[in-house]
Amino acid sequence: MTRRLISEFARIVEADGSRFILAVLPTGPQIYEDLWSEILVAAGDDASHFDPTYPETQLRTFCKADGIRCVTLLDQKRTAVENAPVAEGRFFYDDGRRHFIDAGNACAARIVHEFLVDGSEQEF
Repeated sequence: MTRRLISEFARIVEADGSRFILAVLPTGPQIYEDLWSEILVAAGDDASHFDPTYPETQLRTFCKADGIRCVTLLDQKRTAVENAPVAEGRFFYDDGRRHFIDAGNACAARIVHEFLVDGSEQEF
C-alpha cells in the first residue's frame, strides 16, 4: 500500500511538471541507541525481528524499482548525533522522540539541500 501511494503521488507530481523526490526522515529511536533499546525490550521475544534500518531499506528498494529519487537521512543524522557536544543532548527531536526541533529541521534541510543541489542519483 505504501509503495502504491508513493508511486501514485510521484506520478501526479511529475504529471504536473515538477520533480518528485522522497525524503525519508528517521525517528528518534532509529538514531538514539537507548531509545531503540527501549523498543527492543518492549518487543520481548519478537525483538530479534526488529531492524532500525528497515524503513529506509524498504523505501529505497521501492523507489529504485519505481525510478523515484530518494534521499534518506538516517546515517547522516546518526553521524551528526555522534559528533554533537554532550551538552546538546537530544538536539534533533523534542525529548528524542517527537517532532524535529529547530536543529533537527536545520540538519534535515541541509541534507536534502545538498542532495538537490548536487543533482546526483546517489542516495545518502
